[in-house]
Amino acid sequence: ALAHVGCALVAVADVIMRAARFVIIAGAVGAPLALSHAVSAQLAGDGAAAVTPARSGSDPAKAVVLTRAGLSTRVLGAVLVGELLSEAILAVPFSLALVGFGAPWFTVLGPATWSVLGVALVGAVWLALRKARGLLRWNPPWRVKGTWVRGAVRSARHVRKGIAALRTMSRGALAGVAFVTLAHMVFRVAVMPVLVGPEAFLKEPGALLGWPQLFLYGGSLVPAPGGAGLVELGIGGVMENILGGSAGVIVLWWRFYTAHLTALAGLVLLGLAALRSFALAPVKGRVLA
Repeated sequence: ALAHVGCALVAVADVIMRAARFVIIAGAVGAPLALSHAVSAQLAGDGAAAVTPARSGSDPAKAVVLTRAGLSTRVLGAVLVGELLSEAILAVPFSLALVGFGAPWFTVLGPATWSVLGVALVGAVWLALRKARGLLRWNPPWRVKGTWVRGAVRSARHVRKGIAALRTMSRGALAGVAFVTLAHMVFRVAVMPVLVGPEAFLKEPGALLGWPQLFLYGGSLVPAPGGAGLVELGIGGVMENILGGSAGVIVLWWRFYTAHLTALAGLVLLGLAALRSFALAPVKGRVLA
């Protein structure tokens, strides 16, 4: 029971650290953001990520919540791009530090692949925007296809303005972002040690920290929604050699606390928001109470 309470607290602390990153970035580029709104955005992102291919719904869901919180396009782009870049830049050094604690060197490949793809994506979009500034002013006339194109153009504007805004951040703000990002990573890998207990953890500290780190980032690259069970199968096979017969149950709880708990909370949040929007929608000139 104490292990589950500890894991729940760790999961909550992880969400708060991720939300604090939004708050710091938004404040650094000139738009105060309440921590409650940032937490709601993170939960909504987790919920949407769990039901969309390759977690593609995460950023749009965060953007909806943050836009309703009053963030401009410039600040919205800054917090989303800043989140990706801070995670991508620090994931590899953090994973190498885990290798220093005894984690297998192979476990660095998951975070490294994710980081390279993340930085490459931002860089490619930035270069493309510099070469095609006219795209940002393009309003295609087509009704159906134009809707999708306009969405892509709006996203491009977010990235361009966001990257420009990030350049104005102070060193203190950058240090704050780095601190909460590292804290978020610590909390995520702490779930497995809390589940297995100190005695089992001290026998294989490196493996119980490194392998979860590999699958946390590597699982994000799986195209199917929720990883299609590949994360559970992969880490379950590894943990069976370390934890024996109890590995299956531990891996299921690990997955719950590192992914499903916040995803469920986010889906509930999105559902309540949808119901509220429906209730407030005008019907025959009236508004439902």
